[in-house]
Amino acid sequence: MSKFAQIKNLAQQASSIDWAQACVDPGRARAFALEAAGIRLDFSREHLTEDSLRALLTLAEDADWESRRAAQWAGEPVNRSEQRAVLHSALRSPDSAPEAVAQRIQQNEAALEALLAAPDLAEKTAVLHIGIGGSDLGPRLVADTAALGSQQRTLNFLNNLDDASLQSVLAGLEPHRVLVVVVSKTFTTAETRALQQAAVAWLERNGVDPSDALVAVTGNAEQAQAAGVRSDRILDLPDWVGGRYSLWSAVSVSLALAFGSAARQQLLAGARAMDTHFLRAPLEQNLPALSALIGIWHSNAQGYVTRIVVPYADRLRLLPEYLQQLEMESNGKRVDLLGQPLGFATAPATFGGVGSCVQHAFFQLLHQSDTVHPVEFVVPARFAGVEPHLHQKLVSNAIAQACALTQGRAAEGDDQTRRCPGGRPSSFITLRNLDMYHLGALLAFYEHRTTVQGWVWGLNSFDQFGVEIGKKIAGTIEQAWNGDSDYPDASAAAVSAWLQEVGT
Repeated sequence: MSKFAQIKNLAQQASSIDWAQACVDPGRARAFALEAAGIRLDFSREHLTEDSLRALLTLAEDADWESRRAAQWAGEPVNRSEQRAVLHSALRSPDSAPEAVAQRIQQNEAALEALLAAPDLAEKTAVLHIGIGGSDLGPRLVADTAALGSQQRTLNFLNNLDDASLQSVLAGLEPHRVLVVVVSKTFTTAETRALQQAAVAWLERNGVDPSDALVAVTGNAEQAQAAGVRSDRILDLPDWVGGRYSLWSAVSVSLALAFGSAARQQLLAGARAMDTHFLRAPLEQNLPALSALIGIWHSNAQGYVTRIVVPYADRLRLLPEYLQQLEMESNGKRVDLLGQPLGFATAPATFGGVGSCVQHAFFQLLHQSDTVHPVEFVVPARFAGVEPHLHQKLVSNAIAQACALTQGRAAEGDDQTRRCPGGRPSSFITLRNLDMYHLGALLAFYEHRTTVQGWVWGLNSFDQFGVEIGKKIAGTIEQAWNGDSDYPDASAAAVSAWLQEVGT
């Protein structure tokens, strides 16, 4: 029998419940909500009963989640396929890390602070951050919230080989005033190296010695030095930090250069507060663990294959994209820790957009499609510079959409055009404030949630071999384009021939 058989049966039983009526109960609203580190999770609109919640807690206990948590934080090689430890959380909570790891973190933080204080950086008024994937999304997301505070330098990002984007960004920069931060764990990532080389060529054309402008964050210092980066401008990226978890490392040096070290430290402090909660709270009161189990309920009891994330703050507009990488790259797997087929669904497809804009787009589908898509609302209670009356309207829209998904709307006689079925599940995540501290706590919450789901599913959340296959084939395509190799198949040859013909 499937380990998910019990929760599937419970989900079937719950399908007959009038969830609009259930949400009228104040007791349910109180019982199905938790808060930690300034983040509140209200899951009273999820189709969960006390029985189904107990069954989900049993799933986590059966997965031995506490032992898995202890193994990860102890530095054991829990990334089995690559025989690596997974210690990104130690970057913000070194007191909970092995001693050698804590010492390395301390050294790396000292090197970062020394770089920030370097006198020869005083004339630099802009930062150009070059990276892709995890080396880009985290800093890019956080920069929008950091900008609510003071700014010491302008911050620009390059993550795409699109030449129009490259030229547009460079056109707005003064070559003698810019600091180019190149982020690549191996310093061999093709897209990042190509963008770095383009930036170096631009500096040289404008009479700037690249060694005066380059900073590298990498685990391959030799390769960075070979590319012209001075040794005192190279910051360490340990091999036990995965790219999508690397925001907490020196990868965020660009944020510190632009917004100050204190802003970065607040981000780390908020994440540390969530770490403390995750490590100490019992399962039934553990915010990330419970949210993870709600996701298990969606995927493996109710059969939902998507999850919609809607932040009601424009400064969180990149949150759905950030979570796409975190969740789908981590748990978009089909095999277990031993490489054997799992035989059940894992990570759902995550997408979303900023409320209230998306109310005029895909919310039509959410309310009236036959397919159910669970929604996660993310709403700050307040943040700097917001006109209270407008913020009240924004928050009211978020709450109204959650109510509408639950309550639905009746048909008008025999005409079903305006009918909204209702009974659609959602969670409501609120932040006490949209600032660096609470954003740090929110992102750590999502990391821990993703990890707990991987434990229950019995997979490795920390490798990403599906990312590599396309990159390898891209090299073959480029060689074939230049006549130095054969195309992988006839379709690739045909589309390449058409593009070459039309593009010349």
